[in-house]
Amino acid sequence: MKFPKYLLFVLNLIFLLNSACKSQEDKKSTGVIFIIKNETNNPLLIRTEQYYHNIQNYEIKSHKINDTIIFKGNGYMYVYLSHKDAYADTVLVANNDTVKIHATATSIKAVNISTHQENKFFTPGDSRKSITFKIDSLSRLFYSINTKLPALKGYSEFSKFQTYPLKVNRPAFVAKATAFSQLLSLLYKDYNYKISTLSSSGDNSQRLITFLKYKINADYYEKLSLLFNLSNSKSVADSLNSQTFINNDLINNPYCNKILIPFLKRKVILQKADYSRSKEYINFKEAYDYAPNFLKGDLLKYARYLSLEKMMEYDESAIEIKKRYIDFNNLYNDPKLDASLKQTLSGIINDKTQAVEDLILYGIDGKETTLRQVLNEAKDKVVYIDFWASWCAPCREVMPKSLSLKKEFQNKSVLFLYLSIDKDRLKWEEASGIEGLRYNNYQILNQDNSKFLKQIALSVIPRYVLYGKNSVMIDKNAPGPSSEEIKKLINSYIK
Repeated sequence: MKFPKYLLFVLNLIFLLNSACKSQEDKKSTGVIFIIKNETNNPLLIRTEQYYHNIQNYEIKSHKINDTIIFKGNGYMYVYLSHKDAYADTVLVANNDTVKIHATATSIKAVNISTHQENKFFTPGDSRKSITFKIDSLSRLFYSINTKLPALKGYSEFSKFQTYPLKVNRPAFVAKATAFSQLLSLLYKDYNYKISTLSSSGDNSQRLITFLKYKINADYYEKLSLLFNLSNSKSVADSLNSQTFINNDLINNPYCNKILIPFLKRKVILQKADYSRSKEYINFKEAYDYAPNFLKGDLLKYARYLSLEKMMEYDESAIEIKKRYIDFNNLYNDPKLDASLKQTLSGIINDKTQAVEDLILYGIDGKETTLRQVLNEAKDKVVYIDFWASWCAPCREVMPKSLSLKKEFQNKSVLFLYLSIDKDRLKWEEASGIEGLRYNNYQILNQDNSKFLKQIALSVIPRYVLYGKNSVMIDKNAPGPSSEEIKKLINSYIK
């Protein structure tokens, strides 16, 4: 059968249009390509903001010298790149961008081949310069960066950071109330100027404009939050709790967490922060329970999800967390959020957390076992147990000594066993990778109920226990790995 020429032309045109559309779809689905050259021994972290629409896809780690990683994102986003000996670098990216990363011993630098000029929308005219100057001048009446004092330095798993303390003039918030009101008015005026400028822009990069609006909203919130923390002003609190920030669209804001979590602390939680414990305690049980009085829809669901995560962070009891986790699943039945919670709360919601008679262990290889089984399999060896956790600084500081001790006895009948009391599996796995704990490394699942841990009175870590052959306990409070005494003790039992 022959087709008329005009029909063939139409069919070909349709085919070409479909191919073009498909090509565009494929292009849109491509992530950001990161080409990495890492001259350090440190793993690199590539992350963006975590929020509702990227619960589990907000960070990737690279452990290679030369690596290429595709990072799936939602439109435009700022990406933060770092390793533990470098200050983080930041780059604005969008899908289909290619970013080159060069990491040295003390720095990390990212260059996006496709540049995005986020400041092109705001022309620094005289009126704008005047507003900025007035804001800076008024701000200095109340606080300023105190560069005369030493910078506060800190380290995390994948980054180092420093900041200077603030010099705060608290009486000025009362004594200079008119100036404070002027400052708040100018900040609001500056915020509205930026939002209206973006809204009236004829630029066709609508996704960039939408992202920048979210970023400007979050920046404004951060400035007001600082002023509220310094002044405890009711008018500032009312602004922070207003529809400007707490609205239905917040769920789509990449900076949602930075707005929603402080809102829960400030507005929803009744109990004030408790500093009488070893670390700050905030009662996120109340955030979970009372959030329905303030929020609704997906924002309420996400607020309760964050509350569960925060309950874990603040060492809430396993009973309280599990009760609310069950309630959360019954109410929302959200597979995406539940999958994330199961990772974070796995050390609590696992049914075996209730076991009493034995120590239930989850291996770094994903398999479960018990301490009794591990000891039985190593009955012809001396077993040195290192109790630790990702959040325990003394444990982490001495870990290189522990690994060095393990290496010293690597050809002898000694098993070095690492047992973590972390409840957050992801943090345990991350710390394990950094410390190089690839074998005989377990997370304890039933630490709250284990009779064994009560028998050895485990209350402080690091803690070390030594077993002889045939699973005979030698010392339930053994010397640490940096001592010469432990070497003598192990040697005396492997003969």
